[in-house]
Amino acid sequence: MGAVRFCASNLIRRRVAGMIVVALLIGLAGAVTVAAFAGARRTATAYPRLLDQAHALDVLVAPDFGETVSAKELAKLPGVRLAGDAYGFGIASWSGRGERPDDLLGLGALGFTAATAKIEAEAPRMTEGRLPRVDRPYEMVVNEATAATLGLHVGTRATFTLYEFGDLIRDDGTMNPDAVFTPITFTIVGIERTLDDLLLNENQDTESALLSPAFTAMYRDRASYKVAGVLLDRGAEGVPAFTAALNRELGEHKFQLQTRSMRETTFAAVAEPYTASLQLFAIAIGLTALIVLAQALMRLVDLDEADGPALVALGASRWTRVGISSARAVAAIGAGAVLTVIGAIALSPLFPLGRPREAEPTPGIDIDAKAIGLGFGVIVLVFVVVVIARAWHITRGHGHEPAPTAARPMHAAERLARTGAPASLVTGFRCAFRDADGKRVSILSTLFGLVVATATVIAALTFATSLDRMVDTPARYGWTWDVLVDTADAGAGPDLIAELRRDQDAAGLTVGTRGNVTLEGTTLTGYGLDVVRGDASPRTRSGRMPERATEIALGAETMRGLGTRVGDLLDATRPDGRVARLRVVGETALPSLALNGTDGLGSGAALTAAGLRRLDPTAEPSFFLVDLADGVETSTLQQRYGNVSSTLGPQRPGAILTYGKVRATPLLLAALLALLGAAMLINLLVTTVRSRRRDLAVLKTMGFTRRQVALTVAAQATTLVATALVVAVPLGVALGRWTWSRFAANIGVGAGVVIPVAAVIAVGLLTILVGNLAAAVPAWSAARTRPAWVLRTE
Repeated sequence: MGAVRFCASNLIRRRVAGMIVVALLIGLAGAVTVAAFAGARRTATAYPRLLDQAHALDVLVAPDFGETVSAKELAKLPGVRLAGDAYGFGIASWSGRGERPDDLLGLGALGFTAATAKIEAEAPRMTEGRLPRVDRPYEMVVNEATAATLGLHVGTRATFTLYEFGDLIRDDGTMNPDAVFTPITFTIVGIERTLDDLLLNENQDTESALLSPAFTAMYRDRASYKVAGVLLDRGAEGVPAFTAALNRELGEHKFQLQTRSMRETTFAAVAEPYTASLQLFAIAIGLTALIVLAQALMRLVDLDEADGPALVALGASRWTRVGISSARAVAAIGAGAVLTVIGAIALSPLFPLGRPREAEPTPGIDIDAKAIGLGFGVIVLVFVVVVIARAWHITRGHGHEPAPTAARPMHAAERLARTGAPASLVTGFRCAFRDADGKRVSILSTLFGLVVATATVIAALTFATSLDRMVDTPARYGWTWDVLVDTADAGAGPDLIAELRRDQDAAGLTVGTRGNVTLEGTTLTGYGLDVVRGDASPRTRSGRMPERATEIALGAETMRGLGTRVGDLLDATRPDGRVARLRVVGETALPSLALNGTDGLGSGAALTAAGLRRLDPTAEPSFFLVDLADGVETSTLQQRYGNVSSTLGPQRPGAILTYGKVRATPLLLAALLALLGAAMLINLLVTTVRSRRRDLAVLKTMGFTRRQVALTVAAQATTLVATALVVAVPLGVALGRWTWSRFAANIGVGAGVVIPVAAVIAVGLLTILVGNLAAAVPAWSAARTRPAWVLRTE
């Protein structure tokens, strides 16, 4: 045993450079892979953890204008642990030239009564400063969007005007010149990031402010609306029972519900692109590194077994030889595993990525024990098994060298030779499919790695191209109309509906209604759609849109959450407690239709207008989907209806905005994999040249010139790359199609795959070029082979 330790330690000391390089490579690849997996987990859970930290409300009840829901009433409902009120005030920026604001930039300010559940539970994340003091009425906290828009900072004194929403518009839809605007000067004491700031859609009003309980007490009679929130004893599990009780008690009131689960579902769609990209990145890096590093470790074992015959002569057993030949490789694995842990922890502050980073409640270093432990275990287990297996395999001869066997003829190479191909080409073709010892183990592993790398590059390009097309084409993510005319909570009166019905600039028109729908105990937003003319309505990915009051179409996320599919029957609970049966007739996307902008692309339910009124009698028309006539611009409708509504062109949902920000990720992955593939090819060619020194010397002795020897290596590289391309191109296209189809189905859009033919051809040509460039150094080394010296030493 002492001899074994001596030999092993001697190997480690003598050949420390190679061991260090392999250990560093294991540590680098392992750290990146583990950090990416841990980053994906951190990204996916950032918003739920933020909601936990902020004690987010389980349900927020927002009544229609003119309606009120008291926290005292909600507190009496079964399962309610705590309830509180919050008052909404109209606060507008003030030019300083008069009492009426010029641009009416409303901040949607909320004021709180003292010690309400809302301010205690829905705690904002302060990025600067502090919350308003309870007894100071003129202290204000603004969110980041307000601070950026108005140039506000902590300590700034700013004058705003207080007004009531109901006073702005007269019954005939025109602006009320007699609306009262009261100038008030506030001191900005903090800048916040609210829980809903992270969920809003493109171009949605994001400015908001937070006022003190003292302000609410002074100006409560000027409040424009009131909302109430509750915390439930059973959390999300108690929402169905609470909703049923709320419908029984307040069914005659119109209100919108926002649950914590709705927020989480919406943000999950926002975080998913980052999560999926990190997971894909980690898998690709991990698999490719596994192939490359396994070969490097096996070559360490092969090199350390060179003294095997001498050890056998000294009486060493086979297991002794296995231990000695694998000592350096195992030491490299151990050091690499430790570096993996250190590197993964060091990289953790880079995550989460994108918008989830704004939601992260504890930024900085994060130790994901599960991901790190799993990564450490996989590295040690897989690589040690590879090393021991390789050492056991090469020590099988017990010191007796097997008799050399003639290599089996390669019929393809023979046929190529009969065509009159140059000898260097034929020889390179042979070398491409056979190792120096006549086996194909490392050749096949390299081919496998090249196929995986190239196929993944093509799949990534296919996915990226399809993603680009969807992000830039509203119809592909479900916005199949031209304009959204939205009156929000104010509702669309009969006069506005009649005017839009007569409007000849609206070639297609659908009247939309929002309401609450309770399906299988789950409350979500329902949209009643009444098609007046044309086809300005959501499209279905499968099935069709509802045509009867007993039919419903669901978003993809809602459908998955309910565990249902097209053709199934669902139980819908009406406000009076009775159950209505609905048949699911389609799966659709509902982009940017939610009132607060926080519903996901695949969240919600679409019904006919009559079907929604059947489930929510308080639902009234509030928005319009419009297809413009030829030659009509969105600005025309904005000028015509802008005083009574928000008139908007295509609005990208929060998830689509996120997809647009990560569209470069697949290309980054493709570039990295291309580099790894080139590294694998270089590694093989260098090893091949070293192991074929005798063959190359014989060829030069037989008359091969330096140029022919270099061309032999180049031919080997080209053959390997071409072979890999034959398999990788169709495999990559198929993988890209499958990945994109799954992705599109997951978010609930019917966006078809786009195959980048030109990019695929370019990848093929570039791969061949890179293969030949990779062969340049090994070819130069082979051409410099000195036959006499090699033949004498071999």
